[in-house]
Amino acid sequence: MFLRVFYRTLIIAMLIGICGSVWAQSLSVVNEKYNEFAQRHQVMVKENLPEADRRSLILKSYLQFRRGVAREHLAKFTNADLPLLFRAAHEASFYAPDTLYAEDMAETVKELQKRGVNVTVEVKKTHAALIASRSFKAALDWRLANGIAPVFNDLASEKISQELSHSATLIRMTADVPRREKIDVPNGLFIIVIAHPSCHFSRFAIADFSTDPALKALLMAQQTMWISPQQLDENLSATSEWNRQYPNAQLAQAFRTEEWTDIASWETPTFYIFYDRRLSSKVVGWPREGRKAALLDAIAKAKNSRKDLEG
Repeated sequence: MFLRVFYRTLIIAMLIGICGSVWAQSLSVVNEKYNEFAQRHQVMVKENLPEADRRSLILKSYLQFRRGVAREHLAKFTNADLPLLFRAAHEASFYAPDTLYAEDMAETVKELQKRGVNVTVEVKKTHAALIASRSFKAALDWRLANGIAPVFNDLASEKISQELSHSATLIRMTADVPRREKIDVPNGLFIIVIAHPSCHFSRFAIADFSTDPALKALLMAQQTMWISPQQLDENLSATSEWNRQYPNAQLAQAFRTEEWTDIASWETPTFYIFYDRRLSSKVVGWPREGRKAALLDAIAKAKNSRKDLEG
């Protein structure tokens, strides 16, 4: 009886060992490198880093992943590995839109299409990534090649100027048509509000600005500018709806976040307080109960610090 139990236990242990060995062998290099990339990526996303630092670290991490899997020859990868290559590029693009990530996504999708794999979702994500990286011509070509129907305020269908270099620029809706324009912070008090239509904290903020007398006065005096981050928005329909609802807080999207050197973080909502074109301070967040006192205190300090300089 003892020997029977012993041998049964031994056989089970051997089977478990064999299965574990097979699993370890089946875990591809791409899978291992992707897991490493994903772990690094999660750490970077959770850290409250300045935008430039976060972009730099994400690029460094992605290039490390890219080299580790020798991504240049897509035909050698299995159908199980290719989605991981796509996922890595998409995750990098989501937090730091860049042409490199969008192009890698597009090349991976093309390889999957050659193999007859259904990539309907990936095609749409690639379209969004091309727009987010401001590769409008490539996005339009991609849309036409893949039968993506144009949508309201589709950025890929518009000729948005690429000539405004070395300036802080926005994509602003004019009669529901997206246009790129240069922005200069004026003298006096001015507040740049980083917001997004899908962010409920941004919604709390604009609701308070629309009803509270002291905050509403800032809107009416045109002392605020509402900007959304450079993101994977394929169109500006939500922005148009926001602008119809809040005509004194017209929302525009940053063309490229790196153009905005004074904006260290694009968390929504964040209030950057300027006085005479100089950044004084910022107020982060707007919970349901608001952050009016903190904002008005920051405004008062900005005004007083300017007076101290003049004195």
